[in-house]
Amino acid sequence: MVLRRSSWAVACALGLVACQAVNPGPDYDRAVEEIRSATGAEHVFHPDADSVATERSVAELLDDGLGLSEAVELGLLNNPRLQAAFRNVGMAHADRVQAGLLTNPSLSAVLRFPTSGGAGEFEGGLFGSLLDIW
Repeated sequence: MVLRRSSWAVACALGLVACQAVNPGPDYDRAVEEIRSATGAEHVFHPDADSVATERSVAELLDDGLGLSEAVELGLLNNPRLQAAFRNVGMAHADRVQAGLLTNPSLSAVLRFPTSGGAGEFEGGLFGSLLDIW
């Protein structure tokens, strides 16, 4: 009975380790803060921000002419290369999470029929990487 409970506990723990959510939000926030501290700009593109709010900020910047600081903020809000760089931050975060996961085990089943009569044989196997467990 104790063996059955411990095997269920191990199975549940492995199941929870295998389920990881990817949330690059803190990495985006850290990148935005670094950009703000380096440039002094108030408005910076954030991938999780509402696109309507971003468009509203761009329209506000363009309303009464464009000064140097407003041009910098406009570039930080509307630059496609900066937006792509933020997506690269998200992909790097997903790669980091993926690297921490165990590989999926392989399950195989074979049914063999004898050529000269007799009963069939059933074989099964569960294979995983010992390096992941170690």
